[in-house]
Amino acid sequence: MNRVRVISLILMMLFTGCATSVNTVNATMKPEIKSRNAKSVADMTFKVPSGKVKNFYFRFAPHDSIILNAWVVKGNDISLLSVKPYGGNKIIQFQKVPYVLNRVFTSDTGGIYVFTFKNTNTFKSKIYRFTLHRIPSYRKYMYFNTSVFWDTIYDTTYRWVIESTLVRYESVPERVFFRVISLSASEKRCMKITLPENTEYTYYMVGISDRELEEQGGKSGILFDMARGKNRIPHIKTSKGASIDYAIDPSRYRALGYIEGRAEHPLKGARKIVMDFGRIELRKCHVCIKNNAKTEENVFLDMVSLLKVPIFTYERVRKPFVKMYRVPK
Repeated sequence: MNRVRVISLILMMLFTGCATSVNTVNATMKPEIKSRNAKSVADMTFKVPSGKVKNFYFRFAPHDSIILNAWVVKGNDISLLSVKPYGGNKIIQFQKVPYVLNRVFTSDTGGIYVFTFKNTNTFKSKIYRFTLHRIPSYRKYMYFNTSVFWDTIYDTTYRWVIESTLVRYESVPERVFFRVISLSASEKRCMKITLPENTEYTYYMVGISDRELEEQGGKSGILFDMARGKNRIPHIKTSKGASIDYAIDPSRYRALGYIEGRAEHPLKGARKIVMDFGRIELRKCHVCIKNNAKTEENVFLDMVSLLKVPIFTYERVRKPFVKMYRVPK
């Protein structure tokens, strides 16, 4: 038993020691710069979130020798490291490497260089360490300023656009609901109705389908005239033979209760009618209908809403658009 415990402890120490040594090496790595004339340009530790990119800009003198070092402090590797002249093509690129040590290149004509670090990991951020040195080729560039300063440029262009102006609102009648349902003897049916958002009010007609109504100009024709303000009242039959009960109310419980005889005073409703009409000012309501006849009847519900429609004028105008971008000084 003691042997097993000792072996387990040894294995744990070995694995823990290995893991710790890797992290310590990455965190304390310090590449050796042998040249006495090397001037430090950058020494930074920074975090790159998952899927993001960080760019660094430095200016170098002509024929500077540039020494690049980079490594991972937290993470498995450097996803992407590239170097290119500002506005030019890549001259160096590394992908999925744990470190880059003492990589030397020359700035032939001098100018600004872009150092790009990318983290392609989908879920985890990474921490990189980055050092940069330059070895001047000429004494006059010994204390050359490597900082990059930027100017903000505002570029104005003009485009043709279409602009709209609200002139007025017009009330336009529109048929928003129509349905014919077949109800057997004593059958009840409820419908939930949602009207357009720009509805001012709605005229409705409900009843038993009949040719006589069509001879008066049709259900929708009458409702359209009523919505336009014309006092065209259809002939309402008295309760002889077939009839219906109906109720319109925001509450389904109240509408159904009215035609079942257990509730009174819905928003709109009537009993033992052949046809009825009215006006409501709701966007959402429940309509319940009951067939009082001993035979099957076709019952219709027709609705025409007065919609508040905006009227616009359109004009083609030339407008300025300002684009902002940065350029190095």
